[in-house]
Amino acid sequence: MHAEQLKTSSKKWMSAALAAFSQGPESYDFAVHHAGIAAEHLLKAYLVTLDPALIADPRHLDSLLHATGHGAYASVPVSQTKTIGLMEAHNRVLRILRTKIRGLRNFRTKTGAKPASALVGS
Repeated sequence: MHAEQLKTSSKKWMSAALAAFSQGPESYDFAVHHAGIAAEHLLKAYLVTLDPALIADPRHLDSLLHATGHGAYASVPVSQTKTIGLMEAHNRVLRILRTKIRGLRNFRTKTGAKPASALVGS
């Protein structure tokens, strides 16, 4: 799946979540369910921008083959690929973003660069 498809799907699921929430307490379970799927798809959209293999189920070779561009060797069609769930997507994005933030802090420390927020209004 492509990042844009996942982002579009996330928007649809979040719209459904908000609609269910606005219906009151009897629909809160649907709201939570739909919001969870929206979050999962948004996290996966970010991961796919880095590499599609980051959302493939690492225990499912056919999914990995499709994600790495070697689908010709897979024994199932791309429509049957398996992906990671919400918790794993969250953990992967968290680790990646922490590393990025740490890198930015180190860069600023070494170079004396100011964060973008400090430059606004200068």
